Amino acid sequence: MFLDHLSHTAVSECRLTPDRPILIGVSGGPDSLALLFGLEALGFSLVIAHLDHGLRESSGEDADFIEELAHSRGLSFIRERIDVGMVAEKEGQSIEEAARHVRYRFLFEQARAVNAQAVAVGHNADDQVETVLMHLLRGSALPGLTGMAFRDYFPIWDERIPLVRPLLGIWRKEIDAYIEKVGVHPRIDDTNRDVTYFRNKLRHVLIPELEEYNPQIKNVLWRMSDVLKEENNFLDNLTQKAWDDCCVRKNKERVILYHSKFNTQPKAIQRRLIRLAVSKLRPDLRDVGFDAIERSLDFANDPSQSRSFPKRGD
Repeated sequence: MFLDHLSHTAVSECRLTPDRPILIGVSGGPDSLALLFGLEALGFSLVIAHLDHGLRESSGEDADFIEELAHSRGLSFIRERIDVGMVAEKEGQSIEEAARHVRYRFLFEQARAVNAQAVAVGHNADDQVETVLMHLLRGSALPGLTGMAFRDYFPIWDERIPLVRPLLGIWRKEIDAYIEKVGVHPRIDDTNRDVTYFRNKLRHVLIPELEEYNPQIKNVLWRMSDVLKEENNFLDNLTQKAWDDCCVRKNKERVILYHSKFNTQPKAIQRRLIRLAVSKLRPDLRDVGFDAIERSLDFANDPSQSRSFPKRGD
């Protein structure tokens, strides 16, 4: 059943083909190993990449484990070690944020080097539920409640190579069953149980509590994100049409919009236009706060009241 599900999502949702290599980010955990073994069994050409974040004493052993596994299967393997703690301190980021940026920068660099058709990672359906809940609790707008996509582009890392998540429609219990069937013993990261991390607390504390109210809560949240994704795509199309009508000029430093045309748009589209403008100026900024958007709207609708725009990072 796992391979049937993976075959469907890999081809239909992620649009992967067998004629060009896929670069897979493999951590050594059950998700990324299931992705590796599953795509290999389905006949895809693979290149394995692993980034050692240098955050745990055993991280080098994880890299050795994956390298040995890749070579035993005749697969190309790329590894690198970067001190994420040092990067986080230098850039003023949290460990989680620094690790994310460093990892994806590494993966897309390697993907370009091997002419990969995509970078594949092991996010699964449980991860999707956790992501939606994280965004909900942070007061995210509609795009955040849609969660992650099966196939997406991130110009900050690469404009042409997509990031794909073939396991996004597969639950963790099905992945664990497949790994047990294959007979491989994944590496276990003990920090995944540390509830001082926001995602871990959701996984081990909040979601089990929500299941007492509704045992199907994970299915409900997954379906909700899937429905909202379609609605968000519809609004994205409307926003792009409005952008084409309103945008006067844009470059790396500035976006200029027709004030009169902007003000004729519904407020929902105005908010999305501001978010789109910010994303073009700051592609590294993952979200823009509600207050920042509202201050921008206040200024656009009545410039005489305020000359203050949102500060960098709001």
